[in-house]
Amino acid sequence: MRNQITLQELAISLNLSISTVSKSLNDSPEISVKTKSRVKELAILKRYIPNSMAQSLKGKQSRTIGVIIPDIFNKFYSESLHAIEDKANMRGYRTIICFSNDSISKEAECIEKLIKCRVDGIIIAVSKESLNEKKREHIEKLSAYKIPLVIFDRIEDEIDCDKVGLNEALLAEEATMNLFNSGYKNIAFLAPLPFSSIDESQQEGYLEAIKRKGGKKQVLSFLSSEFPYQKLQNLIHSEKIDAVIVNNLPTAFLDTRSDSKPGFSIPENIHFLSLSNLENKEYLSNSYNVFDRLGTEQGDIAVDTLIDRIEGVLTEEYVKFELTAKI
Repeated sequence: MRNQITLQELAISLNLSISTVSKSLNDSPEISVKTKSRVKELAILKRYIPNSMAQSLKGKQSRTIGVIIPDIFNKFYSESLHAIEDKANMRGYRTIICFSNDSISKEAECIEKLIKCRVDGIIIAVSKESLNEKKREHIEKLSAYKIPLVIFDRIEDEIDCDKVGLNEALLAEEATMNLFNSGYKNIAFLAPLPFSSIDESQQEGYLEAIKRKGGKKQVLSFLSSEFPYQKLQNLIHSEKIDAVIVNNLPTAFLDTRSDSKPGFSIPENIHFLSLSNLENKEYLSNSYNVFDRLGTEQGDIAVDTLIDRIEGVLTEEYVKFELTAKI
């Protein structure tokens, strides 16, 4: 398919300068009504489409922001993305959406793509692989291009930028205290390996609550790729665990109809509390609860913060919003 006619080609066809054609299309008072009419008629005939990106770059802004999220199927990120797009449109900005699939290499590709698109700023929920492997060079390179960055949800403290997320330590501490106050006495914390900064903060909150209540700490670490069904079952029976806190519970674990874990059974009176949103709440019984990580609120604050940074509203000091989640 042939490319759209350019401004230069339009000017040649009319035997006018590019400047005159551009001013005519923008209704400049410097150009006569007759000339503007000629230009607009041919532009319609040739199906000329203005290059809005090039036009905005004259003012050194594309009025476009990039958004990088792990995936669109996660309920939290779909809520966040909806809020980001709505607020960006309200404030006169377009969005370019990229998906990292929780991969460092894919995340780096997304960043390169957005740099080439000359976005004014980027909002990112850092990939699990970047967090777990503590790789951040591909993200930090944005500062060399002077592209403002806002990290949301998965906050990485080592990166200098504006941030929006939850107070993970407080979240885990309050979750543990709520369980104690609800009558649970032996509470375990499941910690995936390798630890991300989020996992570390959540474990700190859990341990603080255990210390406050004089309880016994029960931390079960496991490889994030292999949920420790049997180890968990043994811990529940040997230590009389009556409640378990975990950041994410796999769907197969929640689905009582699943046959993926033969020989595995958890007493019905064990309470599970996930510190993350779950997409498939139809799998939950009364023994499960989840925290709402405030996807809409995080997305809304993230895009406002980024645009305020782009437009010079904020001071040079970076801001960090830590919201309080709700059960």
